[in-house]
Parts: sequence; C-alpha cells; structure tokens
Amino acid sequence: MGEEKTIEKQRSAAYPAATMESCYDILNAIKALGGKSCSYQTLADKLGTSITTYSFKAKISSSKQYGFIENIKNVIQLSERGRLLIYPTQNVNEKEILLGCFQNPTLYGKLIQNFLGKALPPTDRLSNELMKPYYGITATGKDVAAECFIKNAEYVGALQNGILTFDNILDVEVPVSAESVEKGDGDTVSPPSENNNIIPQRPIASSVLGYRFQIPMLSGKSAEIYLPEDISETDIDFFQKSIEVMLPLFMNNLREKLAEKDTTK
Repeated sequence: MGEEKTIEKQRSAAYPAATMESCYDILNAIKALGGKSCSYQTLADKLGTSITTYSFKAKISSSKQYGFIENIKNVIQLSERGRLLIYPTQNVNEKEILLGCFQNPTLYGKLIQNFLGKALPPTDRLSNELMKPYYGITATGKDVAAECFIKNAEYVGALQNGILTFDNILDVEVPVSAESVEKGDGDTVSPPSENNNIIPQRPIASSVLGYRFQIPMLSGKSAEIYLPEDISETDIDFFQKSIEVMLPLFMNNLREKLAEKDTTK
C-alpha cells in the first residue's frame, strides 16, 4: 500500500474581518449591559444572535484586534480604549483613540509601515499584496482583509485623495455610531508615561531644515528621528501619540525581518 499523504491546511495570519464602525455593535451591547464584564453567550443574547455565527465571531475577533475589548478567562470586558469610546470624559479626543485603534492590529501596523504617504492600491491589488509571506493572509481571507483595511482607513480619515496619510487627520470628521454616548468638549492629549531608560535631549538643528533627535546605540551607531522645522504644537502632540502606538509594532516587524534574514543565510 502506498503511503498516505496529508495536506496541511495553510493558516492565515490574524486580520480584522469586521470594520471598526460595525464593531460599535459590541461596544454598545456591553454598554447596554452596564459596561460590566460578561460572557460570550450573554453578549450574543443581547445582540439577538448566536455565538456560533460568522458575524458574531468576526466582530469579537476584530474588536480584540482594534483594542476595543479584552478577553480574560473567557470573559469579555472593555479595554481602556473601549471604555473611553463609550464613556468619554471631558479631555478625551475620540479621533485620537480611533486612530490608535486603527493602528493596533498587527496586519495594519505592517500595511501602514509600507504604504504611509503613498497611494493605496485598489482593493483587488491590495488583497493580492496581502498574500505575500510578510503579511501572511491566505487566499480565502485576503479580500475581506483588504476591504476592511480600506474602509477603516476611510473611517478614521487616514485615506485622503487615495493617499494613506496621517496629515491633518485630527481635522477630519469621524462618523461615530449614533448609539455612542455624548462626546467630551476637550481636545487635549493625555501625557505619555515616562520612560526612565530614554534621556531627553534638545532638538539638534540639521543641515536639512528641521530637527533631529539622536539616540546612541551600543554598536557606536545612532538612531535618529527627524521633525520638520515648521512643525506645530498639534503635530507634536499627534506625533508623540503615534510613536507610542507605532514604535512597538515597527520594532516587532524589524525583529521578524532580521530573523528571516538569519534563516536564509
């Protein structure tokens, strides 16, 4: 008898299969339950659906990836971002929170890293791009993944004239679910937590008009951050918040690329 061959099913990397806007159903259902932790079954009952439906599973998975909710011992609860979205206080800027949620999924971090400041490909081209090993999305999930990314980019105001950009994004009106609670009047940015491992330095004037921030490396080399000369206070605040979200994603992606190079040697 010939040997039986088993075909291993390719597993896709994680991707949001439901848009941020549609995931407000999850936030509003938790709000209706008093904002407390709840079981999957209780949440599904509140939404009038079943825990086995594709729609429910997609919204739960996507809400976790956006950072709307957390799962602790099979119990769903609001994350800090999710709580601020449905229970905003005076100093909460909802646009900033949604932008952070948009950058939260691992797949989105990679896409933003590669396409920020560039024209975003049409949905069919972007979906094919997602099949590259770097993204790891399978043929069965690529179309949904690409469509959700584009819709979410439009939703948070990051897709302007076909370009993926964060420029002037805080001036773009973000349509929020009508069921969400009243918004605060404040527009301030919460200060980040201090990192005692990084020593603040004064901006160094560059030969190019602008400012650069140097961080010495153990190898004797240095990493630099460049900021344009005419940067505004609003841009500084936005840049600071974006770095808090994007830098960990960038470092993880960099480690993956370096690991791939090591395996090919």
